[in-house]
Amino acid sequence: MPSFFSSSPFGKFSDVIPSLDNDGYLYDEAVYERVCEFASGLLGVCSVKANGTSFLGIYGRNTQDWVISELACCCYNFVAVPLYDTLGLEALRHICTHAELSVCICVTVDRARNLLQLQLPLLKHIILISPEEIDALRADAGPAIQVHSFDDILALCTHGVSSEAFARCMRLLYPEADVVSATLGLPKGVIVTNKMLIATVTGCMIHSDLRLFTSQDVHLSYLPLAHIFEQFATMLVLSGRGRIGFYAGDLTQLQQDAFMLQPTLFIAVPRVLARIKQKVYRQVSGSKFKLSLLNTAINRKLKEVDRLCPPPFYVLSSFMHA
Repeated sequence: MPSFFSSSPFGKFSDVIPSLDNDGYLYDEAVYERVCEFASGLLGVCSVKANGTSFLGIYGRNTQDWVISELACCCYNFVAVPLYDTLGLEALRHICTHAELSVCICVTVDRARNLLQLQLPLLKHIILISPEEIDALRADAGPAIQVHSFDDILALCTHGVSSEAFARCMRLLYPEADVVSATLGLPKGVIVTNKMLIATVTGCMIHSDLRLFTSQDVHLSYLPLAHIFEQFATMLVLSGRGRIGFYAGDLTQLQQDAFMLQPTLFIAVPRVLARIKQKVYRQVSGSKFKLSLLNTAINRKLKEVDRLCPPPFYVLSSFMHA
C-alpha cells in the first residue's frame, strides 16, 4: 500500500466501502488500485489532458465507482462535472455544452441513452459502469461515439500512478467539480477547488476536536453525489477512515437500506425525514406513554445538539431504538 494513504492528513482511505446494490466490499488496497488503473485508462484511451482543461461528466446515482471515478480525476487533474440524475434533458444539454464534455461516465444504460438523445457534437466517449446492454448501446451510438465499459478502461491501464504524484494532486489539484444548481432557470456552473473542500473538512474536524468520525462510523450515501453537500460528507467520512454504503436505488426502500446498513451518518432532504417522522409517530400514536417518552427523548437530544456536546442518554436512546 503506498505510503500516501498511511501518512495522508486525511488518514488511510476507507477500510471498506460496503454497498447495498450487490457490489460487495472494497478494501483500501483494492480501492487505491482501482482508482489508479481507471485514471491511467482514461489518460490512455480517452485522449484527455492532465492539465486541468479536460472536463469529464459523471452521470447517475451514487455507487462505489461514482466515487472512484471522481478520485481518479484527481490523479491527473481532470475536472469532474457531476450531472444531477433528476435534471431534464434541456438542462443536461446546457451543462454538457457549457462544459464542453467529451467524456461522460454513466452509471446505467438509460443515462447513456439520455446523452445520445441530445446529440452532443463534442461527446466522443461514454463509459458505462453497469455493462448491461452495452452492445445495443454501441449500436445506437454509432461510429461517432465510442462506448466503453468501466472494466474496459481498467483493463487498458497503461501505467500506474506514483504515490508521490497522487499525494501532490490530492493536496493541490483535487478535481474541480463543476457543481450546478437548477433552482431558477438553467443550471449555473461554479468551480469548487481543492482549497474550498479541504478548508470545510478541516474546519469541521478542528471544531469537533478531530473526532467527528472514526473507523467505526458508517455513512449511508443517498443525497446525490452531484450535490456538493454529499461530496463534502463523503470526504469528511473518509478523512476519519469511516465507511460508506450506497442506497440500492429505490427511494421507497430507503428506510430498509438504512436498517440494513445501520448508519451513524445519514444526510437526506426534508421530505424523506418528514416521511420517517410520520412513520415513527404512527407507530407510537396508540400509546400516550410511548408518545410522551418519544417526545422527551427528542427534546433532550435537540438540547444536546444545541450545546454541541453530545453525551448520549443511553436509557432514552435504548427506548427510541426499541
